[in-house]
Amino acid sequence: MFFHFARSWLHEQHYAYENPLFRAVCAAVFCFVLVLIAAPPVIRRLLRANLGDRPEFDCPPLNEIMKDKAGIPTMGGILIVFAVLTGTLVWADLSNMYIWMGLLCLVWLGAVGAVDDALKLTGGRRGSSRQGLRMHEKLLFQIGLSVVLASFILSFGHRNVAVATIGEQIVAVFRVGGQYYA
Repeated sequence: MFFHFARSWLHEQHYAYENPLFRAVCAAVFCFVLVLIAAPPVIRRLLRANLGDRPEFDCPPLNEIMKDKAGIPTMGGILIVFAVLTGTLVWADLSNMYIWMGLLCLVWLGAVGAVDDALKLTGGRRGSSRQGLRMHEKLLFQIGLSVVLASFILSFGHRNVAVATIGEQIVAVFRVGGQYYA
């Protein structure tokens, strides 16, 4: 969003906003500040909703060490996904297909993590067990994501070229659709 706003506002003049490293640092600082602001209300809401974990392991000494951790909210991934998604939408060049693929991957795996945590906390369909998604279920979701991403690359990869440069010097060449780009 910021990238496109700055491009239209500055009328194609070259400024720091075009440098991906500048935008990445700005996005990292933005995400850090966003988590600092959003964390206390999110944690309070998770505590009010009683979404605390009860750590249980097969090792009694470890259970004894972790007993003080009971009731600590386990869905902190919400903060991470929210911050990265917001930071990317604000600072990235949204005309790049690979940015959208990265966002799809973030949301997809964030949703898998949320379902896994929800099943652990509620018992879900697992009865009284605190097991989340089983290993083969997680693997199935990951394979599904890889199929979706591969189909995007095969369908649209030839339209989107990424070349890494430092100043005027090309430092990386990317092969897309059977052709080399420099």
